[in-house]
Amino acid sequence: MLDFVLVLAVAVTIVVHLLCTLAVWLDADKLVKAQQELWPFGRTLWILTVLLTGLIGATCYWVVHMSRITRVDRLAIAPDDAPPRPARRGDDAMLNADLLKIQQKHAKDAD
Repeated sequence: MLDFVLVLAVAVTIVVHLLCTLAVWLDADKLVKAQQELWPFGRTLWILTVLLTGLIGATCYWVVHMSRITRVDRLAIAPDDAPPRPARRGDDAMLNADLLKIQQKHAKDAD
């Protein structure tokens, strides 16, 4: 009976790690296609990290890329000649750009 429980626990752990990895992989692909930054390292290293750490790695990925905890504007402490950072999901600049595209599309449709 103990062997069955152990095998079941390992199987569940593997499935959770694979599901977390798949979720991060798909989201990282979306970010790369939208030309948004993956911080502090690239897509492959994030995928490997989540594959090895499971929920812990997926949580770290979420905190870094999705949560409002990391939404501090880096330009506020950057020098005046620093290039603007790419938009990140949820940024006001990105939302404004999306709204502008929608307004332009509706203006074309109205003409």
